[in-house]
Amino acid sequence: MSVKVAKSDRLLVGGSFLSIGGAARTSIARLDASTGLADSFSPNASRPVQSIAVQADGKILAGGLFTSIGGQTRTNIARLDASTGLADLFDPKLNASIGNSVNSIVVQADGKILAVGSFTTLAPNGGPPVTRNRIARLEADGRLDQTLDLNTVGEYVFTTAVQPDGKILLAGGFTTVLGVARTNIARLNTDGTLDTAFNPNANNFVQPIAVQADGKILVGGDFNGIGGQTRNRIARLESATGLADSFNPDASFVYSIAVQADGKILACGGFTSIGGQTRNRIARLDATTGLADSFNPNASGGAFIPVRSIAVQADGKILAGGEFTTIGRQPRNLFARLSNDTAALQNLAVTQTTISWMLGGSSPQFTRVPFEYSTDNVNYTPLGDGTASGSKWTLTGLSLSTGLNFYIRARGYYRNGQSDGSESIRESVRIVFLTPQPSILNIQRNANTNIVLS
Repeated sequence: MSVKVAKSDRLLVGGSFLSIGGAARTSIARLDASTGLADSFSPNASRPVQSIAVQADGKILAGGLFTSIGGQTRTNIARLDASTGLADLFDPKLNASIGNSVNSIVVQADGKILAVGSFTTLAPNGGPPVTRNRIARLEADGRLDQTLDLNTVGEYVFTTAVQPDGKILLAGGFTTVLGVARTNIARLNTDGTLDTAFNPNANNFVQPIAVQADGKILVGGDFNGIGGQTRNRIARLESATGLADSFNPDASFVYSIAVQADGKILACGGFTSIGGQTRNRIARLDATTGLADSFNPNASGGAFIPVRSIAVQADGKILAGGEFTTIGRQPRNLFARLSNDTAALQNLAVTQTTISWMLGGSSPQFTRVPFEYSTDNVNYTPLGDGTASGSKWTLTGLSLSTGLNFYIRARGYYRNGQSDGSESIRESVRIVFLTPQPSILNIQRNANTNIVLS
């Protein structure tokens, strides 16, 4: 199950279900965040939806194993209208034979769309078939971006993530990238070439990837060696080299990782112990020691009944999806929301030259934050992307209006869901009035005793 937070009042959910939130919904639905009830959004995917992301204009990208969605024939990837759920003209037509899924979608800062999975060809918008082995980058209109042409050899790419510097992380079950040996994890430069300095060399599948605020990279999967160290299914890698640091929670299979603004790390999977404690399938870890804290929802299930997906809401509550029937001491079938014992903190501050967004506590940690300006809270103009310092995002060098009301919108993007293959957005809007600086009257007497006003 893929769980994605669209905005604070709506939750997008993908998977292989036939009903959810009190309504018949096939593989994709949108739920009210307060009641959990499904709204009218009903694209009716023919087969499982495994990844969801939202564009800046609100349109919804969905990836998976389907052959129809939103009332149209669409093979494994589609774009849906946020109001009607109908598919638009975006149609990359990824090959749809069994197993050739889209596992992860990322919307880049420039609006281009990264898709990874197990596909080998696509035929954008009805054009001739083009070979793309397990990763493709698309223009916003569905045309193929020609700058990224990889030959990734292996069974799967499970997930991708874009770092704040634009470099692209890939994880899965592959052996080479661009003809160079890379086992299960690799990184591309912004121009699509291989980052040769980064080579963690995992000895088995890597699935989720989460990038911390300090640039270090959290990974999970089924490996027991990565980054030059023995690490059982979860590790943290130095950004420059890919070497594992001292973080060593020691678990069995890990499906999803999420990071809070206070640095604490949520993990879920098929484990029964992690971070030195008995924890059934879901836990929260100290960022420094890797030890599990008191958070213990104790999800039910046997050896092959995992929690597959986690996502953090804007208010810090935690969404979980998987094969459980009880979690958090309550009966819950496959999907639940958990309380958090730490408050989610945030403050959006604006001066004439600087915008800063400070996050804290159980707020989600972001990978990028664009800021926007509006005079009517409807039409927004981009101001630029913030720079991170810990969990504070700042944009400087501005010259904002004085003497009138205007709106500043901050949007934080972060990865979550199964294999961290989906992308959520947290949004904060503030109405601002900046007082004009008073004029200064300078009075001087010159050498001829005349008084000069300036």
